[in-house]
Amino acid sequence: MRNLRIAALSTLALVAALPASRLQAQDGTLAFTYWITVRPGSAPGFEAAWKEHLAFRRANGDSWTWGVLQQQFGDESGSYVIRSAGHTWADMDAAMASPRQAQLQAHLGATVTPLVESVRSGITQVDLAVSVPPEAGTTVNVAPVTNFRIRPSATAAFDAGLAAVREATMATGYPFRYVVLRRIWGGPGFTVAVAGQAPNFAALASGDGLEQMLVSHFGPARAQEIFQPMFEAIEASESSILVVRTDLSSPQ
Repeated sequence: MRNLRIAALSTLALVAALPASRLQAQDGTLAFTYWITVRPGSAPGFEAAWKEHLAFRRANGDSWTWGVLQQQFGDESGSYVIRSAGHTWADMDAAMASPRQAQLQAHLGATVTPLVESVRSGITQVDLAVSVPPEAGTTVNVAPVTNFRIRPSATAAFDAGLAAVREATMATGYPFRYVVLRRIWGGPGFTVAVAGQAPNFAALASGDGLEQMLVSHFGPARAQEIFQPMFEAIEASESSILVVRTDLSSPQ
């Protein structure tokens, strides 16, 4: 298990090792993400070690921003999600070629890795065509996330449903804002994740229910026609609520 932790967290060190000049414009749609469970009773030590490692990154020219979220509800309550978003495939190529990998890997292994019970790493991509993100500058503190595993034969039906949800959301002014993340590599096994973006918990309860909104836009018959195949395309799903830990994240 320890070797697996080192291998996965070494990837985190790898992608942080880019020259600052290469990362001035983070306008891509890719994100490096790490799902981390710490050893029992080690959360305070892990958080202190992560802060130390962030400081080490900044001192050694890492210009990427790293956001940290913590799961509040769900099967893995208390676990952490660490991600650096806004990247391109060229960023990944540069990371692989970085001469600073060994230095960052050694520091991460000495500070953070010993406190980690398990870690999964992966790459996700925002699908803007079916997302309704919040306006620029909006503060996001709460992220309700649903991970879907889609039947390979029914991907088109699920995607059509996502497009219809976006259409209805935009047309009705439904207040819920979200991004659709597609798993490119690794991660916990989901195909698509829908991640809500809210300033607080109260905002999650604003507006009519999703089903009512869809029916009001499409009508009952058309809504059923669109969304029954979408629901049948889902092989499995799981939901959780994460909160943004600004105290553990890179300065914005």
